[in-house]
Amino acid sequence: MIRTVTTKSLFVGVALAAAVVPANAQSVAKELGSDVRDFGGDMVAVWLSPLHAHPRDWALTLGTFAGGAALMPIDDNVDRYMYQHRYDWFYDKALSPVREGGVLFSGKYLVPVAGAGYVVGLATHNRALRDSFLGCISAYASTSVVRSVVAYNLVARTRPDSARNPANASPPAQQGDQYKIDFGRGGWGRNSFPAGHTANMAACASFLSHRFQSRTVATVAYTFAGAVAVGRLVDRRHWTSDSFVGWIFGYAAGKLVAERTLRRERGSGNAAGGTAGAATTADDRGLYITTIGDRAAFGWRATF
Repeated sequence: MIRTVTTKSLFVGVALAAAVVPANAQSVAKELGSDVRDFGGDMVAVWLSPLHAHPRDWALTLGTFAGGAALMPIDDNVDRYMYQHRYDWFYDKALSPVREGGVLFSGKYLVPVAGAGYVVGLATHNRALRDSFLGCISAYASTSVVRSVVAYNLVARTRPDSARNPANASPPAQQGDQYKIDFGRGGWGRNSFPAGHTANMAACASFLSHRFQSRTVATVAYTFAGAVAVGRLVDRRHWTSDSFVGWIFGYAAGKLVAERTLRRERGSGNAAGGTAGAATTADDRGLYITTIGDRAAFGWRATF
């Protein structure tokens, strides 16, 4: 699982960083502690964001679900198209690295590279490198937890192909198959809503785009995320409406984490590297986590 690989890479990266820069061990330890604090604070901020959402945020949320509902009538058409064209060059060859079984699907190769980047960033006190890893992971992890703990326990929607074994693959969708939805917990074959991989990759792409504000970074990140989203449709694991809702959810989470990251940079007065020092890691409302001297403090803040 990519979650396991990610966790292992993070701990390996921490161990390597401590080994390669013994002369700066105290500084590295301080930056590492700051990163861990910010990582946790960012995830909690995503989870608690509904508690301090503006009316506009709720309107966008309702609009997202309305958009997903509007796409449901064509879900079966898209699935039949993907089934009929699954062996076309683009879907079968070009997208094969990001589809099930592909080298980039599980994060087996990408996450160790990202972990190595974090090690270099920690060793060289390069904040941008550290942010690119931790921000992406915190946005990714926050959406994964919400999806696994909340969404999949509330909504059970049958996947276009609910069989894990390709030998038992489901036939092309018929009209009405996309409406097989119940409230309550379902098994793996009924965890179609929302699209998990799509949400995760959109969260990472959104974070990188908003954090670095670079057209090149945004183009590469969103292209990769879009390829993953299309690949999941070709693999028939999600409906188009699942992908739409998952993409918007991931985008919003990544944007929130990026905004918090940039706010920490402005508080530290150093956007290129270094640590956040005593800058707060919180939004103007809700949970905040900060440092006072060599101690960490957290609490709840609201503006009336």
